[in-house]
Formats: sequence, structure tokens, C-alpha cells
Amino acid sequence: MSIRHSIHQLGLLCDTIPAKLRCLSSEDFNEKVGSIWTKKQVLGHLIDSAVNNHQRFIRTQFEERPQIAYDQDKWNALNHYEAIDEQLLIQLWETYNRFLCEVLEKIPSENLMKICIVKGEKYSLQFIVDDYLAHMEYHLHQLVAF
Repeated sequence: MSIRHSIHQLGLLCDTIPAKLRCLSSEDFNEKVGSIWTKKQVLGHLIDSAVNNHQRFIRTQFEERPQIAYDQDKWNALNHYEAIDEQLLIQLWETYNRFLCEVLEKIPSENLMKICIVKGEKYSLQFIVDDYLAHMEYHLHQLVAF
């Protein structure tokens, strides 16, 4: 995928998904997705993903092979998403990802081949951007139909 396509797709998700999430009831948000997290915690996981990928998007451009990984279960637990109002989480998800569209828009094309190390594996910044979007779409499909 090109960076342009990823930015466009992320913008479309920011334009459409929040309204769909706002239609979910509190009971829906507290429903388990699989055996580990509730829908609210999945949305929280996507916020954690935005925060951690933001670091990858920036640090990969100026550090020599940064190593950026995180423990998703600990992040989710320590952010206490289950106790936070779902409307606040929807707003945070949307706002952070709109900001990331702006960040991605400004990445010089020559930086897209720079390398970031995630859990011992080397990935280009372009791959990290594409993977961020694919990961987000996978989890959003767990929350709402689109």
C-alpha cells in the first residue's frame, strides 16, 4: 500500500467509524470479543496502538533502528479502559487518528524505507504504517460492521 492510500483510508475510518461506535450501547461495549477483552477494551487497545505507533512513525525517522514494542495486555489493564466512559474513548480514538493522518502526511518519502525493530524483527516505516492500518481494521471489524 502507498502512504497516500493509507492516509486516505485512515481518514475515511475517522469519518465513518465514530458514528457507528456511538450507536453501541453500554451493554454492547461491555460484551466480550473472544475470550480476553470487551469491546471497550478493544477500543482502548486501538488507542494504545495509536500511541505506540506514533512513536514508531516519529522515532524511525531520526533514530538509527529504534526498538519499539509494548506489552498490550499490561497497557490495556493499566489504562483501566473498562472504567472509562465509552464516549470519551471514541473521541480520543478519533482525535488521535486524525492527528496521525497529519503526522503521516508530512513524512518525506525517503524516510519510508527507514527501519524500526519490533520484537526483534526489522520493518520499514512504510510497512509499519500499512500494518497499523490493517491491525486497526481487523479490530474495528470486531466492534462494528463497515
